Amino acid sequence: MATTYYNDLQKLYVAYFNRPADTAGLNYYEGVLEGAKGDAKAVAATMAAISASFAASAEYKAAYANMSNADVVNAVYQNLFGRPAEDAGKAYWAGLLDAKKITIDAVVTQVAGGAQGSDLTAYNNKVAASLAFTNALGTTNAYSGDQANAAAKAFLSGVTDNASYANATDPVILGTTVAKVNIAGTPFTLQSALDNKAAADLNMANFLAAADGDNDPKTSTTPDAIGANVNTKIAAVDGAVAGDYTNATAGVRAALLADQQAANANGVTTAQTAVTSANAKVAAVAGLNDAVTALTTATTAAASAKTAATSAATDVALKLAAYNVLNKSAVAVPAAGTYTLDTLIVNDKDKGLILATGVTETTNPGVTALLNSLIAEKSADTSAKATADAQVAAQANVDFLDLTDAAKADLTSIATSMKLATGVLPTAAQITAQQKGLDATVTSAKAVSDAYPTDANLKATADAQAASDAFKALVTKLYADDTSNPLLAAQKTANDNLTAANKVVTDLNKALTDLSKAVVVKAELDAVKGQVDAANNVFTANKLGMPEDLSTDKIATVGSDIYIAKTTNATITNFGILGSDALYVGSKYTLNTTGDITKGVDTALEAFIIKSGSDTKIVLEQKAFASSELTPGADLVTITLTGVDSTKVHLNNGIITVS
Repeated sequence: MATTYYNDLQKLYVAYFNRPADTAGLNYYEGVLEGAKGDAKAVAATMAAISASFAASAEYKAAYANMSNADVVNAVYQNLFGRPAEDAGKAYWAGLLDAKKITIDAVVTQVAGGAQGSDLTAYNNKVAASLAFTNALGTTNAYSGDQANAAAKAFLSGVTDNASYANATDPVILGTTVAKVNIAGTPFTLQSALDNKAAADLNMANFLAAADGDNDPKTSTTPDAIGANVNTKIAAVDGAVAGDYTNATAGVRAALLADQQAANANGVTTAQTAVTSANAKVAAVAGLNDAVTALTTATTAAASAKTAATSAATDVALKLAAYNVLNKSAVAVPAAGTYTLDTLIVNDKDKGLILATGVTETTNPGVTALLNSLIAEKSADTSAKATADAQVAAQANVDFLDLTDAAKADLTSIATSMKLATGVLPTAAQITAQQKGLDATVTSAKAVSDAYPTDANLKATADAQAASDAFKALVTKLYADDTSNPLLAAQKTANDNLTAANKVVTDLNKALTDLSKAVVVKAELDAVKGQVDAANNVFTANKLGMPEDLSTDKIATVGSDIYIAKTTNATITNFGILGSDALYVGSKYTLNTTGDITKGVDTALEAFIIKSGSDTKIVLEQKAFASSELTPGADLVTITLTGVDSTKVHLNNGIITVS
């Protein structure tokens, strides 16, 4: 069967009946339209005729009986858009109908064709949901009759916006909705009711097994746990939103959430602005960004070299331990920075670390490995010291470029003492050179005054020393006042604040996602529970007791009790005596009328009705050949009906009753 016109036909079912199309009806009208063979005018005429036939159908007349034209128009709006008609629209269309200037099928067509905005969204979603529903029905279903139609209408009435459409067409929810519709449309028999209940109970068990993510029935979740999880996720959102989100209505929740998301977005914008400003201030200091990059590189290198030095020291200890074992000695690990071992390994000024005279691998097994390990340790320590010094120098360079206000004042004083042009500040290299020059002047003056201790020479030496000391004091104060890197600190704070602001956004989004998932699972649970309730309500509606598993002995009531045989022996007292009771054993059984389990047929799974004094025993095989086993009883289940005449016990379609 083609599906070319399914969408258009579903629109008619939605508008006229407020329900999805049934499979038979949809396929029938599709065939009628296909008969037009694609001719546009013929298709349009046929569709109009179908629409008119819907308006003349018994279902339409029953639904809109005794309604005024205004009420009919209102119902059409409700069907199409999930809302009542506005007063002007209702009056307009009702007036045309009252004056017989238009028919209801034309009203349906024109109102649907003029849908806009949220009305168009609702209409399209209802049609799409109807298509999904009919597809889920399959070709074999019980979607027929008033009760089934009512269940289908309840499904479609809940679909308006995109969120409700997504919820209604969720695979679990849609599947259980279809099951409820089938239950409602199935004519009652005890067999069909039991089958529907078994299917619903199995669906619930499978759902609970899968709902926690592991699909393991041994660790199934529970309905209470699913509900509690929703509350937990709501509380998580509440923790990320200002105001009482937990106890608020849906509308207030939406407003609280919108306010919080706006505040979070503003927080990110503010933090980003601060980062941009802090970065600009750092960039404004010539060479500072390069110095920071160099410091990062130096810090990484120093850490790596330190790790290598530690590893080398560990290797020396291991090699020395191995040496001591081989030579039955107790040579101690050398102190840090010492790489020689008396009588074993010495330091040659030209060759470096070598074996002591007379020491060989033959005389001292393991000594070569020990020597190589000490050489490696010395090299690693040298590298570690060099990289640590480079890190200190890189840090000093950063510190010199990113000064505190006090240190900046000190640097200006140094520039003045160096007689630099106004506004020109010295570099670290210039300061070092200045200090070396002053120290050289002191050395030179002192050499002259020591050789010729005249008053003039002694004064020159004293003046040179004073100048050197004064400059050194300025430098010392500079480094004492340079206690932090304010620009870099502000940059780090700004970046930390931006990270925190982004985390606030991420945390809220995660909380909302988690809540959405929990709500979907809860909605699925409610749908599955609805299927179970629908299956159970059939028994109540037909004045029957709820089926009970026969895992323990039972006493029948005055009502119509239903028992389901399990794999354990049991006794039912008063069965069929006080009410019209039923024992469901399953349609898989063939009745053996011999009354003797020794006369079973090995190729069939049999149920035996056996007289036992004033009682009747129902013996059920769990294997086809159970009655012929060497130890009969191992695979037999016996259900004793006390006080029941065996000649009045019957098995029909898997159900045992008493006449």
